[in-house]
Amino acid sequence: MMTCAFDRGKNDTLTADSGQLKELKLAIKQNMTKQMKDREHLLASGLAQVEKKFQHENEPFIKMIENLKQQKQYLELQLDEVNTNLLEVSETLSKTKQTTEIEKKKLEKQLDALQQELTITKTELETRTKKHDMQLTALNQNLFTVRSDLKTANEKLIKYEQLKAEKNVVQEKNGK
Repeated sequence: MMTCAFDRGKNDTLTADSGQLKELKLAIKQNMTKQMKDREHLLASGLAQVEKKFQHENEPFIKMIENLKQQKQYLELQLDEVNTNLLEVSETLSKTKQTTEIEKKKLEKQLDALQQELTITKTELETRTKKHDMQLTALNQNLFTVRSDLKTANEKLIKYEQLKAEKNVVQEKNGK
């Protein structure tokens, strides 16, 4: 048996079998349920008011956050474009560098070939120059010899002409 004392000026005893206990439990339960529903309603109403107030007070900040999110997305898109362009430029630069290296090697080979050809041509020209110098020297010597021979022949011709003239003079004197 359960005993519960209430102060009403005297002690009452409630038993589990009495209907009063059941009624009391039911009344307490109903009262607590009503209080809980009232408190839930108050809390829900208060929460709604707080949310409204929060949204109203923070609306500029929420808009600013949305604006910043949009700016962030725009900047991310621009960054992606810049990264893509940078990658393309890097690839183009790499290809250009490779092409330049290939062209440089080709030009170096051509330059080497031209230098070899120039060396060969220079050697050939030097050889020809020496040959022509020797030929010129020989021709000058031959010219000197021919001039000497011509001078001697001219002197002999003059003597011959003089002798012939003298002979003609003598023959004219003798033949007349």
